[in-house]
Amino acid sequence: METKSAHTELRRMLEKLVFNRMPNSPGLGLEFLENGLYKLIVKNTPGIHLILDTDFQIIFISDSISRNLGYAPGPCEPMPWENLVHPGDLKQFSVSHLKNQDFSKKTDALPIRVKEKNGQYLWADVIFSSLLDDQEIPRGYLVSLKNLHPKAIRDNARRLSEEQCRILIQAMPDIVCFKDAKGRWIMANQAEIDLFGLKDIDYQGLTNEELADLIHPLFKPIFETGFETDNRAWQQREPTRYEEIIPLPQGGQKILDTFKIPLFEDDGTKMGLVVLGRDITKRKTAHDALQKSRENLNRAQQISQIGSWDWDLETNELIWSDQTYRILGLAPQSIPPSVTYILGATHPEDRELLRRAIDNSIGQGQNFDIGHRIIKADQSMAYVNSINKVVKDASGAVVRLVGTLQDITTWKQANSQLTLAKKAFDEALEGILVTNNKNHIIMVNRAFTIITGYHEEEVLGKTPRILKSKRHNRQFYEEMWESLSTYGEWRGEIWNRRKSGEAYPQWSTITTIKDSLGRVDKYVAIFHDLSDIKSKEEELHHQSYHDALTGLPNRKLLVDRLNRALNQAKNDQRHLAVISLDLDEFKTVNNSLGHLAGDSLLQKVASRLTQNTHHPDLICRLGADEFVLVTPGLKHPEDAIFEATHIQELFKSPFIVDDNEIILTASLGIAVCNHQDFSPDPESLIKNADLALSWAKQDGRGKHRFFTETMDAEAVKRLKMENDLRRSLANNEILVYFQPKVSCPDGHILGMEALVRWQKNGKLISPADFVPLAEDVGLIVPIGRYVLTKSCQLTEKWRKSTGQNLKVAVNVSARQFKDDDLIQAVEDALSETGLPISALELEVTESALMQNPEATKKVLEELRKMGATIALDDFGTGYSSLSYLRFFPIDVLKIDKSFVDGAPADQDANMLLRAILAMAQGLKLRVVAEGVESADQVRFLHSLGANSIQGYYFSRPLPDQEMGSLLAKKVVFTVD
Repeated sequence: METKSAHTELRRMLEKLVFNRMPNSPGLGLEFLENGLYKLIVKNTPGIHLILDTDFQIIFISDSISRNLGYAPGPCEPMPWENLVHPGDLKQFSVSHLKNQDFSKKTDALPIRVKEKNGQYLWADVIFSSLLDDQEIPRGYLVSLKNLHPKAIRDNARRLSEEQCRILIQAMPDIVCFKDAKGRWIMANQAEIDLFGLKDIDYQGLTNEELADLIHPLFKPIFETGFETDNRAWQQREPTRYEEIIPLPQGGQKILDTFKIPLFEDDGTKMGLVVLGRDITKRKTAHDALQKSRENLNRAQQISQIGSWDWDLETNELIWSDQTYRILGLAPQSIPPSVTYILGATHPEDRELLRRAIDNSIGQGQNFDIGHRIIKADQSMAYVNSINKVVKDASGAVVRLVGTLQDITTWKQANSQLTLAKKAFDEALEGILVTNNKNHIIMVNRAFTIITGYHEEEVLGKTPRILKSKRHNRQFYEEMWESLSTYGEWRGEIWNRRKSGEAYPQWSTITTIKDSLGRVDKYVAIFHDLSDIKSKEEELHHQSYHDALTGLPNRKLLVDRLNRALNQAKNDQRHLAVISLDLDEFKTVNNSLGHLAGDSLLQKVASRLTQNTHHPDLICRLGADEFVLVTPGLKHPEDAIFEATHIQELFKSPFIVDDNEIILTASLGIAVCNHQDFSPDPESLIKNADLALSWAKQDGRGKHRFFTETMDAEAVKRLKMENDLRRSLANNEILVYFQPKVSCPDGHILGMEALVRWQKNGKLISPADFVPLAEDVGLIVPIGRYVLTKSCQLTEKWRKSTGQNLKVAVNVSARQFKDDDLIQAVEDALSETGLPISALELEVTESALMQNPEATKKVLEELRKMGATIALDDFGTGYSSLSYLRFFPIDVLKIDKSFVDGAPADQDANMLLRAILAMAQGLKLRVVAEGVESADQVRFLHSLGANSIQGYYFSRPLPDQEMGSLLAKKVVFTVD
């Protein structure tokens, strides 16, 4: 306040002295500087002062400033004010800034750094005031400084601060070192001196390289490389941190957590470097030991398939072991552990069970040991066993839960085999209802509940009338009961009502079960909800563009997308590749593991392709195990080889299906569209890729081929075969062979299966070579008509010549259902040959049935009404659903050779055969076992109750002359 008051008084006196005597002077001129009175006033006014003219040039320096800053006192040659100001303060105290300020009023003291004569800077507080004339016009400025201290005080303070800092640094257990801008050592604390043995070395002023020759040889590499880390810190202009291993002369080592902190002047030039190092040897050793212990525990858990978890309820911290992550299908540490995730991953049907168990552990301190299902990250299901142990504090409060999670899927699957029969009932897709002879419900399965909404306890003891929809009249039910009474069964479509009140259609088969005395004991109703079948009509649009199994685009959608991709390739001047992919030996997987496993494998292949290729929306499944991938945006045509190689690399990792590790390879055919010779024809590209694929498969498994023009020649060859096949009927090259069917009870020949052959130029061509071609091009229809007519003709001839009531079985293809009037074809054949329709059996494969189920069903029902027998061929290799056995009018099941091959030595095969025959007997279906090749198989099938047997054991397929001779002999085969 004293300085500020003195400043104000000095200003007032200067204004009175100068401007009252020199009113016309524009500023502080020579008259003022020569006036001795102002010197006396300034000299005797307390404070440190400067006088500036209107251009902010210093024209007078007081004695006190001279003493503190070192400048000569008194009037001086005009000196720019900015010369006195630190560069860092110029923004606030530049002349341009000051000229815009009003110093005529009272101003506050502001901090500023001012320059001493020797170039150093001191902090001070500055006050500015205008020197005004009687017209209130500024004629100059008075500047006063305060809080400037004598140099001795500053030096003492600096020395005191430096000494305190030195004592503190020397006492630190961490190593500390200071270096100058050239990397020379200025100071090291005692910890650093002790570590590197610098006690007897005059290290100050030396660089690392110079010190390296003076210290212990073990330290030399560290000092030599220290220069590099110094420079890195200066170059990055920020602290650097790294771990440093220091070998010790007495043995062992120290691990330092080292920081290097660069220091810079205000102008950006290097000032020096501070090096700090903390000994973390014990911490690091303990951490490594802990890590090793955790790794050992993790390996043990991985081997035992047991994960662990630890939940601290006080901190809410949850820890999962790596194996827990793996059991959940996650990469270790990929997500933060949470109870919410565990509950979300638990199967919906088991979630409440686990939630209650956890709540009881926390609230009531109860341990638990429960099994439940989880949905893993890849959406596969696993069975796990969760064990929990409660930890309490001294007061008995629950503070922690610890436990284990064990994958018991393999055990569960093994155990499920023991309950297979019950599961067949409980898990059947068809609803099953069983009543006693008084029509009271005594048993239902889970599907019954799913379909009707009624739980078992809600319907036990009641009659099926609770399901009546009231859509059927009394006559409908009377006819149903009449059928049950007369024939022991009723089949048909019926509308029932769910518990919710919703009416729905179902296909039902009701069978009467009688006791040993022939009295009605129970009624069994097996029904299939037809709602889905009807709703599928609404899904046709989606299904027409996507593969039902994998969800991938089908051919129709692929062609559309490929068309767009081709146009884009043309616009971008890029190449495009179409890759046709076929799974090698996929049929072997189907035959060995079954079609369900095969379907699962196809889904996993589709998933791996979509997740690991650049254009998942350009992947298509054409059918079976054939996929097509489109790769656009290629710079060079040969770049397609990299994509092909990548795709084949994807198959090096095995696929896991039902705990089976399956190694697959893929054959690839590649067709490239060159934008320089652009021909936007999607179908041609797909065809060319498919043609290249067929060549790749000829090279062996896991190969790829690019399409070449020479491959077209092979296509021409196929076309020639097609043309020859078209002429085969006219040239009498299509032959019919017959394989006898033998009655299982007595060994007599009941009839024959007609088999087509093609004889060209005296050689038989395998059906495997020409039947698929005939199917593809539609020739199977006229060939099928010929075989049907010829078979009927010869059978009627043999019936008359032998007097035997023979039947002939003729195969009917899916194409005949689609493209031919099959009913008319049968009528024509019978009319032409005179064979009674009761002697005709039509064999249909499961795949043929499913081409168009509704239309196929109508045709078969009409044929059956006419008197023909309907046989389901290759049973067990296709859909094999109980619902289809009831949905279609089937009379005979033909067990495929693949099921017979292992019997009777293979117990699994035996179990399957027993199940099929038991089911057929329950459904009142006759059974033909085909592919029988040994006496043991004949005896075994006879013991199971097979109706008839067919196979090489009795006879190979025979030409009509040989078949006629065999029938004439009236051979009786041994079957027991």
